[in-house]
Amino acid sequence: ELQLDHWTPQEPLQVLRLGPLPASRRLERWLQRRTSSQLLVSEGEPRRLDPLGVAEQYSGGCVAWLAHQSLPSAAAVGSNHDPLGPWLEQQLPLVGAVNEPALARGLAKLLPSGLPLMLAASSPVRDWLTWSGSAPGSASGSRPCFSFRGASGLDGTLSLAMGLALKLGPMVLVCGDLALLHDSNGWLHAASRRIPLVVVLIDNGGGGIFQQLTIPAEPQDRFARLFAMPQMVNPLVLAAAHGIPGRQISCLEDLEPALAWGLDHTGPVLLRVCTDAGADAVLRHNLRVGAQNAALMD
Repeated sequence: ELQLDHWTPQEPLQVLRLGPLPASRRLERWLQRRTSSQLLVSEGEPRRLDPLGVAEQYSGGCVAWLAHQSLPSAAAVGSNHDPLGPWLEQQLPLVGAVNEPALARGLAKLLPSGLPLMLAASSPVRDWLTWSGSAPGSASGSRPCFSFRGASGLDGTLSLAMGLALKLGPMVLVCGDLALLHDSNGWLHAASRRIPLVVVLIDNGGGGIFQQLTIPAEPQDRFARLFAMPQMVNPLVLAAAHGIPGRQISCLEDLEPALAWGLDHTGPVLLRVCTDAGADAVLRHNLRVGAQNAALMD
């Protein structure tokens, strides 16, 4: 997603869209700039799913559409290329205090190839798309990834991950503290079953994504109450009350052994990382500016 800002494809470029748009203004702007044809394929949905008004829509489903196409093989398309990879490796090393962009990039490297991953709404799914890079199993790799929009983007996150793990086997959920708290009863699914789910909890003291809004954060008490909504709950204690073991990850060096410990369990576990939402908002901005400059230099 980050590379869309400095990628100018040779027109005409055919764009195939499967289902409705995700929540990405950057992607919307990129699609609106395209002058060539776009096709949106939906699964039996007769309503128009393109708010941009730039795509034709085929509602008969992806399988039916593919049956009438001749698509190039993966080898013909070419391998994933990450031109900013070396630069990001320097900016987001797996050392020191945990920040959310480095966590997304680190998980893409450290999780076993092909292990299913669910990404909660707000920052987790956005950071994965932006910073995970082209490592095997990253946003551009072959790992099965799941995400959804529950009520307010939060409710049902943990329960859905439990259901996916029950069906698919071992998998990882990456979510924020509010998303986990809104569906903490999802831990009850594990009371009588050994569901193989590793929950990586990003605890940034509430709705950390709102620190990225271009609105005044003053007065602080009002901003925290209306947007961040910090909660006085210890998620490790709450999980333990449901019989769920957990660990605190204090630095990026702890991530690999903590993941190994979690994946070695036959039942659900909780791995908690604490981050600074304000500092991460500044970091994301600086990374985007730096990435644009690095791309221009190349």
